[in-house]
Amino acid sequence: MIGDGKSTLFWTDPWVMDLPLRDYALKNMNVEDLGRQVDYYCDSLLGWCWDLLSELLSEDILDRIASVRVWKEHGILDSTTCRCSIDGRFRIGWAHNLIINFDCTTCVGI
Repeated sequence: MIGDGKSTLFWTDPWVMDLPLRDYALKNMNVEDLGRQVDYYCDSLLGWCWDLLSELLSEDILDRIASVRVWKEHGILDSTTCRCSIDGRFRIGWAHNLIINFDCTTCVGI
């Protein structure tokens, strides 16, 4: 989950899609850009930097990004959630299934 956007890498962490955004980029990204955090692409007052992002990602990906709010001024930190549970909380049963290579969909609700 995105909080202030300072500890999530925009291009290499899977924070919007199941795959990193670099896999959806319209052009090759340089090393410097790949290391940028989410907050780099979001202004406190204006929101997402659409002029820059529109050159790098397709409209459908931009629509998904638009649904994410970055909480820069509120001191809310980025956090990791379990994608295999309904509420995002870790479950022992989920970890067990992951270790023995069950499909992630089987662990929802455990």
